[in-house]
Amino acid sequence: MGLKDQVMLMRWVKLHISRFGGDPNSVTLLGYGAGAISITLHMVSPMSRNLFHKAIVMSGSVTGQWPLPVEQLGLAVRQAALLHCTTENLTDMMSCLNSKHYLEYANTLPHMFEFGRNNPLILWKPVIEPDYGQERFLVEDPVRSYQNGNFMKIPIITGMTKDEFAGQAISILENPRLLKTMAHNFEQIAPICFLYSAESPRSQNISIELKNAYFGKESLEYAGTLQPMVELYSDALTGFGVHRFVHLAARSTKVYYYRFSYQGQRSHIYYPTNKPYGVVHHDDLMYLFVEPSVSRMFTEDDPEYKIVDKLTRMFTAFAYKGDPNKQSDDKLRDIRWRAFSFKRQHYLDIGEEIVLREGLNMRRYDVWKRLFPLNWKRQSKHDLLDYE
Repeated sequence: MGLKDQVMLMRWVKLHISRFGGDPNSVTLLGYGAGAISITLHMVSPMSRNLFHKAIVMSGSVTGQWPLPVEQLGLAVRQAALLHCTTENLTDMMSCLNSKHYLEYANTLPHMFEFGRNNPLILWKPVIEPDYGQERFLVEDPVRSYQNGNFMKIPIITGMTKDEFAGQAISILENPRLLKTMAHNFEQIAPICFLYSAESPRSQNISIELKNAYFGKESLEYAGTLQPMVELYSDALTGFGVHRFVHLAARSTKVYYYRFSYQGQRSHIYYPTNKPYGVVHHDDLMYLFVEPSVSRMFTEDDPEYKIVDKLTRMFTAFAYKGDPNKQSDDKLRDIRWRAFSFKRQHYLDIGEEIVLREGLNMRRYDVWKRLFPLNWKRQSKHDLLDYE
């Protein structure tokens, strides 16, 4: 993720943004997916304090169920072996790894996954650094930092798309071999795909409960499992982490929560025919930025233009003053995006109509909250953290 590189960039921005007409005391970070995870890490890192003042966290958070290690030597050794580097001596191994071209890393990536094309989706994780006298990016588990209020109290926009990781689900369901393997070995495969520790003594029970909650008594090989699989992947990889981030951050700062449900003519996923399937990961980005590989720039003649116009206006208002509402803007006058509160649990549903609703996916997230409570033990091979 290059987290310390990101810090260097933010320090440069703070020093030089005024030369470009910017305000060093009004910097907004926007991140998507891994970028969103990065922002939720910067919010707790001592290295990033006072370097930004507002955050737009789209479809990602570090506060989900997946454990953070203090080192990833085993993963590094696997990577080294795939690149034909020695693994006998760490100094020689590092020297060899540093000599490799980035395309060599890219070409070995499919062999780093444990199940199918890209499971686990989050392979290399940020680490909680032991103190060797260096400047440390992470000094403790981020969830503990958020629980203890040790994070940057800045205005936040955060949320997700309606169908997030449908692509992951479809890649399993379209492959009979993978689907059969998952169906008959769910308790072993689920921790890999849905990002929790297989080494935990609770792992088997968690797998059973997730299977019952999402699929009931139906076999995964049954033709009707697409939507439950989409929901399970989406909640595991994005939804629950964002949900928990909202609840942890909203105790101390304003959080504007959203679900993007607008389905236009273009998408990153077309299934089962040439029509878009749902509203998946990255689909909302095409309404904020031009993505040439997916869509040309929308014009006023396109039906999508009204969403482009309103979304960019809300996000620009937020970047300017930390509030996406702007009553002086005729296009936003009818939209009232209330900050999340524990009493009403508001979120803005951004679809054909932009509507304030309450209680996003609560039934599904209650399952995850029960399986991974905030006093749980985030367990990995190298670390055990017990939250009070």
